[in-house]
Amino acid sequence: MKQSQKSNNKTCCKENKLKILLDLSEEIIIELDSDGNIILANKKACKLLGSKENEIIGKNWFDNFIPEKTKNEILPAFKKLFNGKIDNIDFYKNPVLTKTGEERLILWHNTTTKNKKGKIISLLSAGNDITEHKKTKKDLKESEEKYKNIIDNLIDIYYRADQFGNLTMLSPSGLKIFGYKNLDEVIGRSLNILYKTEDERNKFVSLLKKFGKVENYRTMLTSENGKEIYVETTANIILNDKGNYIGVEGIVRDITERKKAEMFYQKTVNSLSEPLHIIDKDYKIIFANAAFFKLLKSLSLSTDIIGKKVYKAFDLPFERVIKEYKKVFKTGKELKVQEVTRIGTNTIHTKTTKTPITENGKVDKIITSFVDITERKKAEDKLISAKERAEESDRLKTEFINNMSHEIRTPMNGIIGFSQLLDNPDLSYQKLKNYINIIQNSGKQLMRIIDDILEISKLGTKQVKTNESKICLNDLLLELFSIFSIKAKEIKIPLYFKKGLPDKESFIITDDSKLSKILSNLLENALKFTNEGYIEFGYSLNHNQIQIFVKDTGIGIDSEKQEQIFERFSQEEETISKQAGGLGLGLSIAKENAELIGGKITLTSEKGKGSTFYLTIPYKTEFIKN
Repeated sequence: MKQSQKSNNKTCCKENKLKILLDLSEEIIIELDSDGNIILANKKACKLLGSKENEIIGKNWFDNFIPEKTKNEILPAFKKLFNGKIDNIDFYKNPVLTKTGEERLILWHNTTTKNKKGKIISLLSAGNDITEHKKTKKDLKESEEKYKNIIDNLIDIYYRADQFGNLTMLSPSGLKIFGYKNLDEVIGRSLNILYKTEDERNKFVSLLKKFGKVENYRTMLTSENGKEIYVETTANIILNDKGNYIGVEGIVRDITERKKAEMFYQKTVNSLSEPLHIIDKDYKIIFANAAFFKLLKSLSLSTDIIGKKVYKAFDLPFERVIKEYKKVFKTGKELKVQEVTRIGTNTIHTKTTKTPITENGKVDKIITSFVDITERKKAEDKLISAKERAEESDRLKTEFINNMSHEIRTPMNGIIGFSQLLDNPDLSYQKLKNYINIIQNSGKQLMRIIDDILEISKLGTKQVKTNESKICLNDLLLELFSIFSIKAKEIKIPLYFKKGLPDKESFIITDDSKLSKILSNLLENALKFTNEGYIEFGYSLNHNQIQIFVKDTGIGIDSEKQEQIFERFSQEEETISKQAGGLGLGLSIAKENAELIGGKITLTSEKGKGSTFYLTIPYKTEFIKN
């Protein structure tokens, strides 16, 4: 291989390496000859111009890629360079035309290449696209001007302070509110001028450091001329790029007039007798009037409710409460509800009205007012109950009259019917004896009915008086046993008697006729409603009280009807009572007579398994144990 060929290969290799390096560069690189024609362009330059390399090489830079108005500015300097009048053009910036006609601003750094004689033969330029930077700088300047105009025209006070708490900026509105004439009086002064006391400032600063920002912080301060101003402050700390604290900025709003209006409003609302509270969008109670706190105290509830969620403050069901408030926030319409509210162990009846408060067309808060209708509801319930009792009483009285008519007619029919049969002269002695027995029993039955009616009438008019005497309880109960054992044998039901004291200790002071009547009614009922099993009665002495019991294995009484059967004209089941007969006065007479002699009647019973009635009376005795 010839020496010249080797030299050419080396040169070609170097040029290739240089081309690769130029294409890897992030800068726009072009080389122009003395006529301004492009002799080199890297990939970045091709991308900027929007053309391929073969479309660019050989074209005149000034004629094809420089706007006409700029060409006349930079071409003279280019000519001076190649004519040797100037040594170099260090850097310049000019717009460049792309293939689409867009102008891009490029900042160029230049160097020249010379031949062996020292003549400049080309200009090598490396550039950076600063179009966006220029635009950003312009936008930033415009933004700063707008920002300044906004600050200068703010009604609220805008301020900035450095990390030492000294003011570096204050809007003109601040000068007016605080009573200063120009910024020189304020800039560099402590932030203390924005707070009435040092404690107030420290409180605000501690909140700011803790949370990084403070929103809607209210306080009162004094201006330079001594005027007191209510303000609302929103502020946040300023951090540098490294996250270090370098100051604070904030907005201070003069709310003096609003505060006066709020105070007037609060005074007015507090004077209302109707309890109410206000909640915000987070369902927190932000205000409650004096009447509401009074209601809480009357219910023995905590008055520490401000700032708490409404359902947590009163321990109410979340779903029910939020559903109602959500509806008002969504619809913007007033909601009236009559409800039963259980707060703690207290139950109150209220008529609640939830009224929306709108701000900028949106529901911002809700006023909830209450009308406590608990007492009225209790009175209504009492009236309803009284009405039901009256209606039931009327029904029972009607039923009693119908039943009484039936009960009186039955023995009367027996008396009249069998009396007529006595006229028959051919009657046998046995039949005559039977008829007379039936007439006598019917007469006794009729007398009992009349006695019950008279008894209940006297008891109702409080005309009955007690007549106490010394009696032997054992004798009285044995007498009753002898009477009712005959009836028990007739229906084949065993009757048992159990004494609780020896005869000498069973002497007590009471009204024997009333005691006998009470026990007779209880035994009569036991026989009437017991079809199988047995009946037992007796007594025991417990804590200076005589407890007499009448136990049966009869039909029993439903637990729901056990109080009702002691009411006048009342019977547990009408069908069974009609079959057994009676006016439904026996237990009522027994109960009222028991109360007259200082006692009371109770019972235990299970449906289908029988009943036990207890008569408890005082143990009044003259007996003294030796």
